[in-house]
Amino acid sequence: MLPKQNGNQPVLFREEQRFRQSWIWLLILFVAGLQWWGFIQQIIFGQPWGDNPAPDWMMILFWLLFGIGMP
Repeated sequence: MLPKQNGNQPVLFREEQRFRQSWIWLLILFVAGLQWWGFIQQIIFGQPWGDNPAPDWMMILFWLLFGIGMP
């Protein structure tokens, strides 16, 4: 049985794509890893991350966006 779309019309074409390019995964995981490292160092251990560190609220925001949301 074909899946239905908009009531009684069957779906004629369905496409699924998989994310398999390893270099993109490495780039994403690298950025996420940097955010985790900065978050742990600055928020958990209380040591400023870098020469001109971001405020804690910004570090938490970037950690949520890039450390958790991106991967």
